[in-house]
Amino acid sequence: MASRNITPLTKIPAAKIRKYPLVSIIIPAFNEQTCIQSAIASCLECSYSNLEVIIVDDGSSDGTFAKADAFVKKATAPKLRLFKQPHNSGKAQALNRGLNEAQGSIVVTLDADTRFADPESLRQIIYPLLKDQELSATTACLRVNRQNGLWSSLQDLEYTNVLQFIKRAQCKLNAIMILPGAISAFILKDLRDTGNFSSETLAEDADLTMQLLANGKKLRFIADAVAFTDTPNTFRALFRQRVRWRTGQLQCLVKHKSLLRSNLLQALVYLDTIIANIASLLSPIILFALFLISPNWPGPIAQTIILVLIGFLAVSWGATAICYRFDNRNLPPLRNIILYMTFFSIFNPAITLISIVYLLLSKKPRWKPIGASRRTHQVND
Repeated sequence: MASRNITPLTKIPAAKIRKYPLVSIIIPAFNEQTCIQSAIASCLECSYSNLEVIIVDDGSSDGTFAKADAFVKKATAPKLRLFKQPHNSGKAQALNRGLNEAQGSIVVTLDADTRFADPESLRQIIYPLLKDQELSATTACLRVNRQNGLWSSLQDLEYTNVLQFIKRAQCKLNAIMILPGAISAFILKDLRDTGNFSSETLAEDADLTMQLLANGKKLRFIADAVAFTDTPNTFRALFRQRVRWRTGQLQCLVKHKSLLRSNLLQALVYLDTIIANIASLLSPIILFALFLISPNWPGPIAQTIILVLIGFLAVSWGATAICYRFDNRNLPPLRNIILYMTFFSIFNPAITLISIVYLLLSKKPRWKPIGASRRTHQVND
């Protein structure tokens, strides 16, 4: 159980929860033989005992089902169930199969490559749903597992900045645009009112989140609930994942444009998401064009660009320091932060451009789970 490098969570007194409803944890899995048992084990180690764990094998071609089945047969937990889809139909359909089997009033989605960081994390993520009748869904703080390489360290910086800055801000405005499917909790009734998970986009989690917002539901980011997730450890895997994510996000922004007619704060956050994508795409193009038209080097334009870049790095470093402070962790070395900002400043615009091309050509990037064999793919994530 990966409980390292985390600040001990504040244990919620049992007396504060008058009723312990059944919680259904749904784990969709496709070619996840290397991590499926770890995900199941982390559920069974949770301090919240009134739960059922539903594993849905989405037509895996490796040993995922056998590994999960062996674990289920050895486990003493009475509510541990395993189902197998007849063929690979996509993550949304696997989740919906789990929803059809769920008996709890609260549903938690957990990716097969994700595990609870602490026995209290499940209780932390569902407690607000028990306390606040107006709340429909919550999400946890995701941290990168096995931070022992370049790609994992870059993604750790990215995850921390996004969650501790963007998610916190969106939570205050009740305008969280994406509740990650890797770990989120939902009131089952409110989830069903959206029509369950949709396969219309490549980002079923963002699709569902925006539909919940459109339905007037209240969402919350729970920083004290922590989970570790595996991340791509090669450029190729990261590239494939991010093209799929960005394409799905763009699809969802188009599909849920009605959010512009929502309340003012949600409309502003929706617009900010669109503007961020446009700025990500255009910024390097504008900078390159300014360099080209600069009459000499170092001319006034070039000097201004350099000063702007230095200012950007300084502000980004300060924001990153605040985010790690929020997360109660030590700040990574400055060279890692500079590398992170430099890489994603180039990488993200390229991903946005490629995703737009995919959409214009009506191509759908296919998914290969982390750790899966090179020949296996899933229709959707």
